[in-house]
Amino acid sequence: MAPGNGNGKKNLVVIQLTGGNDTLNTVIPYNDGLYYDNRRTVAYKPESVLPISDELAFNPKMGSMKRLWDGGKMAL
Repeated sequence: MAPGNGNGKKNLVVIQLTGGNDTLNTVIPYNDGLYYDNRRTVAYKPESVLPISDELAFNPKMGSMKRLWDGGKMAL
């Protein structure tokens, strides 16, 4: 990501993931038993995800988004 220009303005960036995106494996309800009960073959193990709250986590491949989240630079 390019560094900001320091003008203090806020930007809205919308990322549309079209096609084969699996929403429940993008932002994962990793503490919800129903997620694991209903997605036995495709669920991510709790120890492999990137938690963003007590209930939700990012997919393990979303480290860049997690850094933005941790820095207060993105929201869902």
